[in-house]
Amino acid sequence: MSGVAVVSVGDGPRGFAVSPDKSLVYVANSLSNTISLLRTWTGGGQFMNPYGVSASAGTLFVSANGAALRVNASTGVVQATASVLPNVRGLALDPVGGAVWVNSLGCACVRRFNASNLQASGDYYVGGEPDAILFVSK
Repeated sequence: MSGVAVVSVGDGPRGFAVSPDKSLVYVANSLSNTISLLRTWTGGGQFMNPYGVSASAGTLFVSANGAALRVNASTGVVQATASVLPNVRGLALDPVGGAVWVNSLGCACVRRFNASNLQASGDYYVGGEPDAILFVSK
């Protein structure tokens, strides 16, 4: 396969996101507590049990250790945090609606946050034990 390479990331990769310009790939590594950035960012912040990750225009959103984090994608500096719920898992970004959605295995629900400041704006019961979330724009 042309243009394909095998690269190393941290231990226990769980989720990934691609930047809007497709130049960066972010990988959430839950066992090494890091986010791997592939291509132009060789660093990576230290995160406690990251599980979900999504990227948008210079910002990285991460679900990790019971929280949602808004991170500067260039520097790795955490810009905002929000307490979520126990056992956070997936994270999805609605770039059109300006929302970040995080699901929790512990309460069978999804919490909606404002993407700009991570203010919670609603909890939604989904039943079962959701392990991931995907947002699809119509």
